[in-house]
Amino acid sequence: PAFFRGYPSGEYCVQGDNLGRARTMVSECMILGGRIASRMATALDIPVLRRTAPTPEVMPEHQADFKRLLAMRDSTGRVNMIDVLRCSVRIHTGSYTLLPAEHGGLGIQQGEGYGRVTSPLRRYLDLVTHWQLKAALLRAAGRGNTPPVFSEAQLRVLAADQGPREYENNR
Repeated sequence: PAFFRGYPSGEYCVQGDNLGRARTMVSECMILGGRIASRMATALDIPVLRRTAPTPEVMPEHQADFKRLLAMRDSTGRVNMIDVLRCSVRIHTGSYTLLPAEHGGLGIQQGEGYGRVTSPLRRYLDLVTHWQLKAALLRAAGRGNTPPVFSEAQLRVLAADQGPREYENNR
């Protein structure tokens, strides 16, 4: 038994040509799914791996360029990537953590986190997060006392193994 009161309202806008808008919409939905998964894990008090990356850095000698770059933002806050590269912005590689940490490249704040969950057919860690959430949701619904499938220690081992493996595969 459950009560359904409708879907929460939301509004999204993407820009670009038709193909660009479609890809951007898919990308934004995947980011939203990762944010929701992280927040669910926090609310359900279960361990999941989250992607984290520090906020991009600007070299001290390029601070004036960076101020000009900020002034170039369009109405959605975006800047042409070529201009970003000219400004010598350091974009750090990501890593995994159990904490709901910041992901500067995606604009996700500390405390919210971002979990990868949208590609369980091609990324093992996405499937791991699905299993963790499923066990917690069953427990929350009173359908058993299923513990998380993976402990924090097991997830740390997975993070240590998968992080470098993903980096190498991307190269």
